[in-house]
Amino acid sequence: MMSRRLRFLVGLVFVFAPGLLRADPGPMSIWFTNAPLPGNTTTWFQESLPLGNGRLAAMIYGGVGSEQVQFNEDTIWTGQPHDYSHPNGASYLANLQSNIFNMASGQANFWTACSANFMSLPLRQPAYQPAGTLNLAFPHSGLASYQRSLNLSNATVNVKYDYSGVSYNRDYFASAPSNKVIVIRLTASQSAKITFTATFSTLQTSSNYTVGNDLVMHANVINNGDARYYNTGCTNAVRYDARLRVLAEGGAVSTTGSSISVTNADAVTLLLAVASNVINYNDVSADYVTICSNNIAA
Repeated sequence: MMSRRLRFLVGLVFVFAPGLLRADPGPMSIWFTNAPLPGNTTTWFQESLPLGNGRLAAMIYGGVGSEQVQFNEDTIWTGQPHDYSHPNGASYLANLQSNIFNMASGQANFWTACSANFMSLPLRQPAYQPAGTLNLAFPHSGLASYQRSLNLSNATVNVKYDYSGVSYNRDYFASAPSNKVIVIRLTASQSAKITFTATFSTLQTSSNYTVGNDLVMHANVINNGDARYYNTGCTNAVRYDARLRVLAEGGAVSTTGSSISVTNADAVTLLLAVASNVINYNDVSADYVTICSNNIAA
């Protein structure tokens, strides 16, 4: 027979469990209380915080004096539109089937013959590529109360810290369902305290320039990846633009040929768009310059 004390505990469970199950646990998040070391990119997969909307993605480092936002777009690959079918494939199929049915697949020359007469040309495929990095340089060094976090409930990243008596806050998210931009919102506890310089960098070939309050990176994919893809005459055909629009509230915005700076703003919103010339697997004729510009304007 159940003891009186045990019956009492079981009763408490039935009384309080429904309320506990309905209780709001609050936002699910992961966070760090240490700032990443400047220039340390070797632990990005352990400490940087991911964002994405299915087309655009970013890794947020959360640096203080030097922030890095590494970004990707889903159509930026090495290679070109290409028919992989082997010209001898159809005629070799009967021979291949005969060898398999006759248990010849264990012979040393079986796979060599298959590769030479039936497998795709080239035998290797293109590789996905990083689009670039948005670099934000702030005049901040010593800091207090640092925290960077990823809110898993609403897919936003936040970086906050105190510097010289001012609390700084950065919010990041990837827009959805439009999937057009990554947004960064910079605020401070006092007015006229937002100052930084923005630049682009990439592993691809690029030219950077400014148009009004936009910073633009015009890039060509150059990474060759696996040489066995290119020794058949294939090349890289993907071109793309990354565009950063600076929406400053107060302060001043200035530009050089390859950077854009904000001085003494109250708050700033940054919009980052990326677009390539890829329409589909067989068409790389998209007007990516216009598409990227329109995505920012939208």
